[in-house]
Amino acid sequence: MIERLVIPEDLAQMPPGPGLSAILAGIDRSRVNGHDMVTVMQARARQVAHDQAELLADIVEVAHCPPGVFNSPVERLKGLSRYPDDEVRVALCWTRRAAGEQLTLAVDVVERLPDVYAALRAGHIDIPRARVFCDVLSVLPEDVAREAAARLLPVADGLTTGQLRVRLQRLVITIDPDAARKRRDKSVVDRRLDHRLLPEGTAFLGGTNLPTERAAAASARIDAIARAARRGGDERTLDQLRADTFLDLLEGLNTATALSTAPSNAAKTPTMAAPFDPGQADGTNARPGVGHARGTAEQAGAGQADGTNRQPGTGHTRGTAQRADTGQAHGTTERPGTATAAHAPGAAAAASRPEPDATACRDTAPGTAGPASGTAGPARGGVELTVPLSTLIGLTELPGELAGWGPVIADIARQVAAQQQRSRWRFTVHDGNTLYTGVTRRRPTTDLADHITARDRTCRAPGCRVPAHQADIDHIHDWAHGGPTIEENLGTLCRHDHGLKHHGHWKYHQITPGLFQWHTALGHTYLVPPEPRPET
Repeated sequence: MIERLVIPEDLAQMPPGPGLSAILAGIDRSRVNGHDMVTVMQARARQVAHDQAELLADIVEVAHCPPGVFNSPVERLKGLSRYPDDEVRVALCWTRRAAGEQLTLAVDVVERLPDVYAALRAGHIDIPRARVFCDVLSVLPEDVAREAAARLLPVADGLTTGQLRVRLQRLVITIDPDAARKRRDKSVVDRRLDHRLLPEGTAFLGGTNLPTERAAAASARIDAIARAARRGGDERTLDQLRADTFLDLLEGLNTATALSTAPSNAAKTPTMAAPFDPGQADGTNARPGVGHARGTAEQAGAGQADGTNRQPGTGHTRGTAQRADTGQAHGTTERPGTATAAHAPGAAAAASRPEPDATACRDTAPGTAGPASGTAGPARGGVELTVPLSTLIGLTELPGELAGWGPVIADIARQVAAQQQRSRWRFTVHDGNTLYTGVTRRRPTTDLADHITARDRTCRAPGCRVPAHQADIDHIHDWAHGGPTIEENLGTLCRHDHGLKHHGHWKYHQITPGLFQWHTALGHTYLVPPEPRPET
């Protein structure tokens, strides 16, 4: 048996620098157990971030040095030297492009955003997150960019690069909506189609600088067609179906054949899928949320059915075609590719989506329910939109958010909402929390499932951003072992993280509504707070 090496008790809190570097150099990994090895890894990541910050500072200093020789006096230029990246690239054996990119990053971090440099040097963030700060805030004046960085740096260490980018983008739009609109309008003028061969002999084809609302709608339509084909028995993976549908539509080929094979038996109530199968997470069955349904069209509550009624104070839309009583506090997506509502504290927000096909509930595995009776397939896809009601009715310019895409300016949010006017709308009123009482049954009711999806908004595993409407609704304490079907025992998990919970020795529980605590296989604990609303 290997004798265990006990790591220093304060290693997890030790700041980076020469002291931490010396301690890490003396650790024999082969004698450290799994739990402590995670702490060592975290400490080394802090030290690496510190060293990378020092390297960026070195690059900036080199760029400010005038020409000289080994015994020249110490001098610095106010600006950068004429060819600063060439000295860097030759000394470090980098390409001109790599040296130029690193110099740009170094100047941005060290000089333009000094608080970001300080956070990197202290090991609170890493280079990828520092780069996100620089990329997103590059459109702002220096003083405004520094203020924006200061607002998010305190929480940046707990965010992935994707989460950080979304929050920064939302903040940039909120700070100056008019400037954001002008940047968008200028960029869309340069829209173009890109294509290239890949090393494997395949090809890339895609658009750049496209209007977000059109790109989202086009992507949702492709997704809806692919899901319908999948439910109709097509054995291709969803990724393959989406790619083939994309090419079929561009080539003018008819996609109706795949749609016409969809079964006609409608799911009248939320349906349970088969027990969770980790093999479904590899794309052979579907992506998260494939073929989920909430049921078929039923009577809509007064004043909410046609998608054109958006009275203040009624709530958030989810584009469902089920009973929606006025003031009801639900609001999750009815099917994949829906338009979702925002959650404005003390008020209402709204969203909607067309109804391409009836889909199925999701409690464990996606892809089990067929489309509604008489549904020939989706004519177009819907998009999930989260937007404050004040933006929707033109009172504010707060940004909306397209699920899977990110924040969009208010004008785009209103355009997307306008495109869904023929949809059924579902409203949800929030006062900071969404309350609901569950029932003692395995399948959550449609309204409870809607509520859970509206509350969580994304998969509740640490760092995951899969939209909740594409994830599974999971019993935290398994239903088979006595877990009740109530809000306190339900959370949304994507396919991967659902498998992680069931088969990867990871566990989680809900501390308060929307606040989850995870316990990893190696004994570490992580908190996952509620997903912030677009207006926060």
